[in-house]
Amino acid sequence: MKKRQLKKMIGNTLHKCIALLIGLGIWHTFSNQQIITIMHTVPVCVDVSSTDAKVIGSESTKISLQGKRSDLSQYIQNQIAIHVPIEKIDFTKKRILIRPNNLFLPPEIKLVNYEPILLQKVLQTM
Repeated sequence: MKKRQLKKMIGNTLHKCIALLIGLGIWHTFSNQQIITIMHTVPVCVDVSSTDAKVIGSESTKISLQGKRSDLSQYIQNQIAIHVPIEKIDFTKKRILIRPNNLFLPPEIKLVNYEPILLQKVLQTM
């Protein structure tokens, strides 16, 4: 009688473990495909190598990115920054428009929102 009960318990435990592993696999698959929005603070890099000017302004800004959890985790692991060449900046306007190509975003990730970046151009005299 005890052997029969022991077999029944072990059989149930095995089925429960298999069901747990299948459930974890399904959960992992669906959670990585979930679309989320994250806020991230990124540095602002202005390329001034082609001029004698100096740019004064925000060193970093907050951005909101939206995409699949798996895509965002791979992208955020790399060091990201906003890259703006000085030739493309219109200093008559108070704010700089950030586009996804300034962040080198892959097509799966969208730039949802960002804090304004204020920059000022200063000519250096020598």
